[in-house]
Amino acid sequence: VHQIHNWNELQQWDFAWYNSIRENGYLYSAETYSNSGFFPFFSYTWRFLGVGPGGISLINALLFLSSLIIIVKALNINNRIALLFLSIPSIFFMYVPYTEAFFFFFSSLIIYGLVKKNYYLACIGFLFASMTRPTAIFFIPAIIIMEMLCFKSWKATFKNVILYSFFTLLGLLIVIII
Repeated sequence: VHQIHNWNELQQWDFAWYNSIRENGYLYSAETYSNSGFFPFFSYTWRFLGVGPGGISLINALLFLSSLIIIVKALNINNRIALLFLSIPSIFFMYVPYTEAFFFFFSSLIIYGLVKKNYYLACIGFLFASMTRPTAIFFIPAIIIMEMLCFKSWKATFKNVILYSFFTLLGLLIVIII
């Protein structure tokens, strides 16, 4: 039986980039590869927590499970569908030292905040998700489409597009500054 306690197996692929940001911050070199293409929130949180690869993997697993519970509650998903989500092979990326669990957690806060009309929670999700992965830039067209599909008034639509886009862009600006 293969044992999971060999944490060296988690230290592959993009692990080195996130770990280099955790240990040394951003380093840029024009002559070689650099870690400047990776967003900082995951690595800096990992540094702050002071855990190794196994510890951050456990935290990622807990964040993923918490996120799934948040989405199940927000969208009233039944247990069979939730178990189906847990059986998808790509959830492997939710418990290795990568950003996916963090991004999923903040995205679940967005969904919960939107469904429950908790604008503060949604804005927190937009802010931190956009500091975690570069794909958050796609939130802006999604926000516009979402608001147009849920159209109630031009004033409310405009306010929500500006509010959610602001927090998404603020997170991206923080990344640029770092």
